[in-house]
Amino acid sequence: GEGKRDPHWLQQRWLTAAKGKTIAVVLTNGQEVNGTLIASDQFTLGVKEASGELALVYKGACAVLRRAAEGGENGESGKP
Repeated sequence: GEGKRDPHWLQQRWLTAAKGKTIAVVLTNGQEVNGTLIASDQFTLGVKEASGELALVYKGACAVLRRAAEGGENGESGKP
């Protein structure tokens, strides 16, 4: 059987789908971190920024995570 559902299933599903893709992270202080999601664990996200720097972002500091629009496609962004 499936057993007890993981309480973090939605988070895990979103992060798994976003791994290797460009994301925008809006922090609770209003700052934004943009880059490729390369890893995540229980408390943190590893984001490789365009500069090549690796940012370790604590999930507790995140207000919103978004998948950035891919190159020429606008289907992902939700904007017309």
